[in-house]
Amino acid sequence: MGGKGKASELERQHELVSRKEEAVSSAWGGCVEVDSETEAVYGMTFKILCISCKRRSETNAETFTEWTFRQKGTEEFVKILRYENEVLQLEEDERFEGRVVWNGSRGTKDLQDLSIFITNVTYNHSGDYECHVYRLLFFDNYEHNTSVVKKIHLEVVDKDPCWAQDSVSDEAKAAGLGPC
Repeated sequence: MGGKGKASELERQHELVSRKEEAVSSAWGGCVEVDSETEAVYGMTFKILCISCKRRSETNAETFTEWTFRQKGTEEFVKILRYENEVLQLEEDERFEGRVVWNGSRGTKDLQDLSIFITNVTYNHSGDYECHVYRLLFFDNYEHNTSVVKKIHLEVVDKDPCWAQDSVSDEAKAAGLGPC
C-alpha cells in the first residue's frame, strides 16, 4: 500500500470517528442506576448515591424524595430530609445539622439523581439510610403513582484519607509512601 493509500485510509477513519462523535453528541443522555459506596471516612465528606431511573423518557413525570436514617444499634428510622420542587427541607436532627447537602438533579421536576452529601462525617452517621422515591407519571388519559425505596448501609471508618485510595499498594503503605 503506497503513501496515497495510507492517506486515504486515515481520511476514511477520521471521517468515521467524526460521524461517531456527531452521533454521540446528538444522542439523548441515559440514566444508569448505580449502587452507593458504603464506607465513609471519619471527618470527610461522603456522597450517598440514590439514582432512580424513569423507564420511559418520553413520559412526563414529577418526583420527590424523602430520606430516612436508622443509626447503628437503634430500631426506628427517622426522616432527615425531603426534596421537592427544588426545595430542600431538612429535619431537626443534631446528627445532621449543617451537614446534609443536596447533590441530586436540579432544574427539573422529574428527579432521577436524588443523591446527598454528608459533610464532616462522624460515627453517629453509621447505619442504614433509605431513599424513598415517589414519582407521578403523566399519561394522556390518566396519572400513575410509583414508589421505590433504595437502601444503603453506611459504615464510618477511621482511616487516613490518603490511604483510602485503592491505587496504593500494600508495599507502598508498608514503606510509608502514599499519594498525599
